[in-house]
Amino acid sequence: MHLTINGSGHTEIVDEQRDGDRWLVAKDVPIVKPTDLSNGYVPEESVRASMNQENTHGGTGWSGTTATLNHPRNLPEFSWHNPARPTGEPVLAANDDVQETLGLGEIEDEYWDGTYIRADIAVNADRAEEMGGEAVDVVDALENNEPLDVSTQYIGAQLPPGEYDGRHRDQAEAIVAPDSLALLPNAPGQCSVEDGCGVNPVSAPLATANGLEITVNTGHTPADVSNEADPTANATEDPVWSGLGGMLRRIAADIEDLKDRGVVGDDGLMRQLSIDINEAIGMWKAHDETMGGDGELPETAADLPDRATVNRDDLSREALLQAAISSNQFTGPFPFDSKSECIDRMEGEVDDAGALCNAWYTADNEGADWPVEYDASANSTETTAAESAVDHDSETDEMNLTGNATSHELRLDLWGDLMADVLEDGDEDMIHVAHRLLASEMPGVDVQTVRDHFDPEEMDDVDTAAVRERISGLADTINNPGSNKDDDYYNTANMDREDLIEEITANSNIKRESLEGMGDTCLQTTHESIVANDGDGPDDGTDTTTDDVDPDAGADDDDDVDADTDSDTIVVDKSELESLIDEQVEKRVAANEQRRTKEQRVESIVANSAEYDADDKAELMETPDSVLENIERGIGSSFQMPASTGPDAGPTANTGDDVDDTDVDLGTGVID
Repeated sequence: MHLTINGSGHTEIVDEQRDGDRWLVAKDVPIVKPTDLSNGYVPEESVRASMNQENTHGGTGWSGTTATLNHPRNLPEFSWHNPARPTGEPVLAANDDVQETLGLGEIEDEYWDGTYIRADIAVNADRAEEMGGEAVDVVDALENNEPLDVSTQYIGAQLPPGEYDGRHRDQAEAIVAPDSLALLPNAPGQCSVEDGCGVNPVSAPLATANGLEITVNTGHTPADVSNEADPTANATEDPVWSGLGGMLRRIAADIEDLKDRGVVGDDGLMRQLSIDINEAIGMWKAHDETMGGDGELPETAADLPDRATVNRDDLSREALLQAAISSNQFTGPFPFDSKSECIDRMEGEVDDAGALCNAWYTADNEGADWPVEYDASANSTETTAAESAVDHDSETDEMNLTGNATSHELRLDLWGDLMADVLEDGDEDMIHVAHRLLASEMPGVDVQTVRDHFDPEEMDDVDTAAVRERISGLADTINNPGSNKDDDYYNTANMDREDLIEEITANSNIKRESLEGMGDTCLQTTHESIVANDGDGPDDGTDTTTDDVDPDAGADDDDDVDADTDSDTIVVDKSELESLIDEQVEKRVAANEQRRTKEQRVESIVANSAEYDADDKAELMETPDSVLENIERGIGSSFQMPASTGPDAGPTANTGDDVDDTDVDLGTGVID
C-alpha cells in the first residue's frame, strides 16, 4: 500500500513502505535537460544518450544511481577526505562511505519527455530523519509539496567548440557516465526549479533584463487558442504570420519598437534574443496532423499534440520568446476547413489568404522544416504548389534547398527576397538571424559558410537576383560536404564504432563501457575532441595543469605577456607563434576562472559571516586561498564553492575549490 500526497504543486509524492522503512517517492521529476552546466553546454544528443550509458554504479543510465544530500565533496569532516586532493573537490557518489554518509535514496525509472530527462526520486524518509540537519529539510520539502532543487553529477568529456543544438558553443561537454543526483534543500541547481527542473518546478518569469520579462510555461499545457470566431477573420490583417518571412519581419518590427521604447540597451541583449528566436524558428516542424489524410484540419493549434499554442493576434516578441523557451516550436489556427478548400484558394486569385494556404500546404505536403512564405505573383515559374502536389509522395524526406525543381524555385524566390531585404537594410541583428536561419535550412552548410557567402561588405550587389545566384551556388555545397568540413571531421565520420572506441580509449582515460553506450553522434564528437587534443603538442588531452597560474593574474586585463618579455627580440615561426598565443590564452582563461571563483568565494564569506561585510571584499580578494579556507571552516561545514573548468578530455569537474589538474573530475550542476 502507498499513500499519495496531493499538494498544490506539480509533482506527485508517493508515501510508501519498503523493507520496513518509510519512503517518499517524487514522481516524474525533471532532472536534466540540454543546457549550460558548470563546464559548458551539454547537447541534447549527449543528454539523451546518457540514459543508455553505463553509470558509475555498474548499472545503465540514471536509474540506480544515488540520490545524495548535496554533492559529495573532498572535505576534512568526511571519512573519504584525501588531503592530497584539492579541498572541496567533487567526489564520486559510487563509494560506500559516501552512500552511508550522504545517501538519501536512489533514482528510478528515468525517461526522455522531449525536453527533459525525468525520473522518480526515492528518498528513505526514516534514514533522512536519523541523519538530521539538511536531510530533514529534504523530507519537509517533499511532505509539504514545496519546490526542491536537484543537480546531476556525472563524469564528462569536453567537446570541441562548434555547432550544438542550433548554436555555436565555445564550451560544450558530453556526459560519459552518470553518477548521482544531489538534492539541494538550500541551494539552487544550474537547472533550477525556475528553469523547470527539480521537484515542483515553478511556472514563473525566467529572467528580467533591461525591462523585458521572459516568461516560461513549464510543466503544464499553455492555454488553448479559442477558435469560436470566423477562422479567416484575421487572415488579411496578419498574412502568413507563421511563414519565415512574416515571422522574421515581425521580429524586426518588435526589435525597433523595443529600441524606441528604450527597453533594449546597447549591451548585446537584443542580439542574443534574436539568436534564441532564430533557433526556435529553425526547429519548427509542421506536425503530421496539420492536414490529416481525411482532408480535415484541426480547428485550432490546441488540437495538435505536443505543441506550444500562440494566438496569432498576440504574436508579440514576448509571446515568441515564451513559445521558444517552452517548446522551441510554433503552431497556430489554420484558416481553412479542408485541404480541398486550401487548394481551391491557391488556384484562384492570389491574396493574403491564398498565400497563407500555400505556405501551410507546402509545409505539410513537402515535409518542409517550417511553413514557407510564398508570394505566387513574384514567382518566375508557372507551376503552382497545387499542381506539383498531384504526383507528390507523402513519404518524401524533409525538404531543403536541394529538393524538387518546383520547391527549389519557390525557396530561392523566398530566400532571394528575404536575404536581399535584410542585407539592404544593414541591420546587423537581422543579418545575423537570417544567416543562421539559412544555415539551419541547409544540412551540411554551417553558419560561418553562410556568413562568408553573404557578407554585405564583400558583395558588389545585394539585389534579389544576385542573392539568389549565391544561394543556388551555396545549395550545391550540400552535395560536396568536403567544402565546409575539415579532414578530421570526415575521417571520424567514416570510421566504424569499434575503431572510434579503440582510438578514444588509447588516447584518453575514458572507459570502453561508457563509450559503448554513447550514440553515434556523441561518440564521433568525443573522438574528434580526443584526436584534436592529441595533436596539439605537449597536451595529451587528459588533464590541464594550471598550478603555476597566479590566482590574481586576471586582475590586470592588459598584462597578456610576461612583463620581462621583449617582443622585439622574439623570433618564432608560425607554429611556434600559434602555440605561444594558445598558451597565453589558456593561462588567461584559467586565471580569469580562478579570479571568478575567488570573487564568488569572497561573496559567500561576506554573506555567511558576521565578521565581514562589503567593505572587506577588496581585502579578502588579496587574501591567500589557504586563509580563505580557514575562514570558511569557521563559518560552517555546509559552505560550498563553485568549480573550475575541467580537462579537455576524460572526466570533467564543474564544482570545486581551486583550478588544479585532477584525475577524477565530476560534472555537477550546482550553483553555490
